[in-house]
Amino acid sequence: MDPQGRYIILKADIADHTYTLINIYAPYKDNDIANFFEKLRKTLPEENFDVDEKVIVGGDFIIVL
Repeated sequence: MDPQGRYIILKADIADHTYTLINIYAPYKDNDIANFFEKLRKTLPEENFDVDEKVIVGGDFIIVL
C-alpha cells in the first residue's frame, strides 16, 4: 500500500488462479498526477507478477496522454 493511501495492491488465490487487484485513487493536480504515476510505474515491477497471474486495475484516476 502507498503510504499516502493512493493505491493498494492485493494478491489473492481464488479457485486455483492468482489475481492481483490494484485499486488506484490518483490525485487531480497535473504535477501531482505525473509524480504519482511515475512512482507507481517504479513500484509495480517490484510485485513480481507471474505469467499466469491475472491483474485487475480499478479506482478513480484519469490518464491524459
